[in-house]
Amino acid sequence: MANITEAHGTLTLVGPWTQESLDAFLPVLDCWAFGQFGIMEHGPLSLAQPSTTFWGCGRWSFCGTLEKLDIWTRTDQSGPHHVTMQQYERLIQLMYRDELKIRFEYDDQDDYDIHEVGYLESSRTELFYHVTTSVDNRRRRAAQKRARKGPALSGGELVVPAGTGTVKRDAFRSRTDLVRLTLSPGVKEIGSGAFQDCTNLRCVTFPEGLAKISGSAFAGCTALEELDLPDGVRLMNGSFSGCTALRRVAVPAHVELTIGSSNFPFDGCSALERMDFAPGHPKYCTVDGLVLNKNGRRLVFLPPARAGVCALPDTVTQAEGINGCPALTELVIPKKTTKLGMSFYGCPNLTTFSVDPGNRAYRSVDGVLFSRDGSTLLRCKKGGAYAVPDGVAVIGSYAFNQNTALTAVSLPDSVTTIGSLAFGDCSSLTQVALPEHLTEFNWQTFYGCAALTEIVIPPRVTALPAYLFSGCASLTRVVLPEGLQEIGRGVFQGCSRLLELIIPRSVTAIHDLAFQDCRRITLRSASAYVHRYALERRIPFHLI
Repeated sequence: MANITEAHGTLTLVGPWTQESLDAFLPVLDCWAFGQFGIMEHGPLSLAQPSTTFWGCGRWSFCGTLEKLDIWTRTDQSGPHHVTMQQYERLIQLMYRDELKIRFEYDDQDDYDIHEVGYLESSRTELFYHVTTSVDNRRRRAAQKRARKGPALSGGELVVPAGTGTVKRDAFRSRTDLVRLTLSPGVKEIGSGAFQDCTNLRCVTFPEGLAKISGSAFAGCTALEELDLPDGVRLMNGSFSGCTALRRVAVPAHVELTIGSSNFPFDGCSALERMDFAPGHPKYCTVDGLVLNKNGRRLVFLPPARAGVCALPDTVTQAEGINGCPALTELVIPKKTTKLGMSFYGCPNLTTFSVDPGNRAYRSVDGVLFSRDGSTLLRCKKGGAYAVPDGVAVIGSYAFNQNTALTAVSLPDSVTTIGSLAFGDCSSLTQVALPEHLTEFNWQTFYGCAALTEIVIPPRVTALPAYLFSGCASLTRVVLPEGLQEIGRGVFQGCSRLLELIIPRSVTAIHDLAFQDCRRITLRSASAYVHRYALERRIPFHLI
């Protein structure tokens, strides 16, 4: 496989793949196979047959190509097998949530830095590719000599000598023989990827005077458990991302970092229990393991390994950083907290909310979170069949999102609005009774409700927003009202069992991808506009 003009090998699904995640991956794989780079052809793939052969090519190297497939898949919309941003993000979310991987084993060895096994994995926002060293000692030594050019290690220990200045980009990347690292005084900067994927690195000693740890410098160091950062250092985007064993980080007063943005250095550190900020830090403080802003009024970061009950401190007025905490079961909201982020993404076991009776923004009823006046249902994780109480007018965004135990829900006549992703990924939801007075959905309201079989749209609804029923693979019956005017982008995308849809004459706008992957659907309508739309997209049509 010299210089990587071709690559042959085996692709294998690794981890607890389900039919849902496989269905999300196959369109992406087909998109890659139709493209100009990376994977060009592949064999059949299923849960019963999780391995298949592949053939590929690339402009520089197959590894480099796979790293860029993330960008190309998101941006290349020219081919017949292209996928939407929402489809691709869905795959990323599922792979991140379930720790899924895609393994590539190559038939040949590259002249440069392809090894025998590589993996595609998901961060919160993208797919990234990394390689592991060959099991063959000769090839391992050759690969390290070619690509890493680091000194030989004794007992897994590496001491970067005084006066080095900068540890260069990718200098010791993927050195699996590295266990302990000491950076001597005089080291001022650690370059991007310098120790990335050193998967056996357990201990790092930083020098005083270290000024910068660049992006991905220690990303993927999955054996690293604790960090004592040097005072004055600046942490860049993802510098320790994916360090899945990291439990504790000590942050001195003059360390520069940003939390709650795309520049977060510890993204994907799923075992992180606490970040201890020293008194005097200008931006953040630590209270009971929670990271707050300096005045203690805003929750900035809840460590992802936080388990059981979390009581927000009494000083907190705003809490928007509660995501990615799979072991969190209850949130206690004090009197002063009047602004909560409602996505709670990646908190599947957060089933109970307890609110101080004196809180003027929220209240809880049987663990369900409502606005103070009871007009908005904000968050519910009740399983089985749930009846929303009378008087509720708004089902808030994310209200039931990822509630995989919910099987049926009935809404009272008082409900007029349902927010974005309100029932997103409620994978066991089979029945929804929508009220007559409902007037408005928001985008992706029922996204990924794979068990939902039928839906009747109430008469006052005039528009179906983007991706409203996308991914509802069991949907077989939809009733649209006369008076409906617009069907948004991707509304029925992936509704593969929907065989027939009667579209009223009142519909005057149907957006792109509205029926993508509805392979067996027939549209029925008396509308000339709908007839023309179907003909232009080669969708079967019957005039009524």
